[in-house]
Amino acid sequence: MSFLINLVLVLITAKAFGELAERLKYPSVLGYLAAGLLLGPAAQTMLGATIVSAEDPGIMVFGQLGAILILFLAGLREVNVKNLMENKIATIGSAFLGYLLPFSGALFLATQATAFGVPALDFAQTLLLVTAVSCSSVITTLKTLLETGRIKTIAGKTILSSAILGDTAGLLIFTLVLSYISVSGMFPYKFMGVLLLAVIFAVIFLVGERLIPILVEKTSVLEVEEAQFTVAFIVMLALAYLASLFGFHGIIGAFLAGLIIAKTSLRNGNFAPKISSLAYGIFVPIFFAWIGMLFTPIAWEFSLALLLVVVAANMMGAGIGAWLGNVDAESSASISLGMIPRGGIDLVVIAAGYTMGFLSGAAGQAVLSSVILLAVITMLITPPLLRTLTPPEE
Repeated sequence: MSFLINLVLVLITAKAFGELAERLKYPSVLGYLAAGLLLGPAAQTMLGATIVSAEDPGIMVFGQLGAILILFLAGLREVNVKNLMENKIATIGSAFLGYLLPFSGALFLATQATAFGVPALDFAQTLLLVTAVSCSSVITTLKTLLETGRIKTIAGKTILSSAILGDTAGLLIFTLVLSYISVSGMFPYKFMGVLLLAVIFAVIFLVGERLIPILVEKTSVLEVEEAQFTVAFIVMLALAYLASLFGFHGIIGAFLAGLIIAKTSLRNGNFAPKISSLAYGIFVPIFFAWIGMLFTPIAWEFSLALLLVVVAANMMGAGIGAWLGNVDAESSASISLGMIPRGGIDLVVIAAGYTMGFLSGAAGQAVLSSVILLAVITMLITPPLLRTLTPPEE
């Protein structure tokens, strides 16, 4: 019964704070994280004990399923970037430099962690940190652009398409990084394990791409309720489980399942809204609240340095990319600010690292808390900064 009580408490708190965030013109994700911070570290500070433990098995299961659904939807919702790329140079330049410079800055800081009182990060922790903080999240910026009526401007389209390109590259790099650090001890040389994983999943994708659409079509004649939805959901869980059998995180298999389902007739039906309702109605809020519970107020110097380096590097990279595309000064400034927010794939990355045991100990906790704090702060500062450059249109 305690599991059910905790689950209800987390879900109600997350939704309440998500609603508050929306009314304050922030993304609901920020509210979900705030709910987790309140139930976990804030309660620990004020009451001497957490209200809900992040180690609660039920909360962890629901949270991890939320991460699986996020990656499944990422694969399912393929976006045609070509229609958005009116200025290819600005878009590609902002995406590339907006990823490369934060990656490089975070890598340098990771090697200097001991100077900030943080134990030396091992190779896996360093890879997880630099991969996570390099991924922008378009949710915060998109909400502000829609609010100000600037989503169809040069800056709006460039931010949107750059963020999509950046997230796609981030997912690819994240998959390679997670694969690389997961095969430790399984093969004489790690690259052999990564290569084997790539071959296995390429075969799975090619076979699934041909068989699963047939299976989906065959189930369309069944009279039982939501047969195709069930089949697609089973495919997601099956590929997630298959990935875990090889020692890798299930979200890799879930992302692959999303890509496969996107090739079926379900892509153009009402499947995506249904699975999105299930995900964002229950599991995703719990996932982000669970991430908030994992935060520990430590390594403030390292966290602050990471925040400053990543924000400055991201703005510089995105701004230079826009400048190379001959974008005007005001739009370039908007693009620089619009690429700042985190709070998406970055949190999925550290969640995967945490559940796989790579973020244990003081160094791992410092990485975990720094990435969470980066997400919260960037989501807080971006909307008001963007509004100063993009006032509402008449």
